[in-house]
Amino acid sequence: MRRAGLLALLALAGCGGGQVEYVTRQAEPSFDRDAIVLAARDAVGTRVPLSLVRSLDGELRAARVAQLPLQSAHAVLDYDPHKVRVTVLPDAPWRARWESGDWRTGVAEIDGVLDPLRPTGIATRSTIDGKITFELTFETWIRAKAVAYSLYSKHPSIAQSSVAPPTGESDAGDLIYGVDSASRQPEFSTKGTTYRRSGGSWSAVSADL
Repeated sequence: MRRAGLLALLALAGCGGGQVEYVTRQAEPSFDRDAIVLAARDAVGTRVPLSLVRSLDGELRAARVAQLPLQSAHAVLDYDPHKVRVTVLPDAPWRARWESGDWRTGVAEIDGVLDPLRPTGIATRSTIDGKITFELTFETWIRAKAVAYSLYSKHPSIAQSSVAPPTGESDAGDLIYGVDSASRQPEFSTKGTTYRRSGGSWSAVSADL
């Protein structure tokens, strides 16, 4: 059965208008990390909406109480959600700013990506053949691949943009979240088994990934 991802979760949660809040370091301890990772996988844009994580976190906690196999299943993140790396050419107009620790570039297209994320730090990682790689850090949990992709096309002086490797991640993760397209009920899958909510309880159903 086909899955709808977080757009269906958005509908289930009843999220609507108003100012959107996003996950930050300060908010992270309030949620199961797996819930944040699962939300980040399918969220749109460069940040993870707090309302989506809050809804998914509640579902995951309830499912784990009811189904023991879910307690040992985890969603692995393959990048650091608080860092992104950018390599610039020697003639980058904002090079001196970044070397001084100021993340603003003066280039509207680049600052348009960074300004909503409000970097909290910037450091030089390496210099190879005149190209300098900087690492930007963020208080906000960012979808780092989306940020790197957005930055790469914004100026010809950006030679490369990439994610930073994760720290402390296990490679045994296989937790998947979805919403059943027929019943519109949330479900989690691990090791070939799907656990779906129905009538207030969670039960194992045939996997259909």
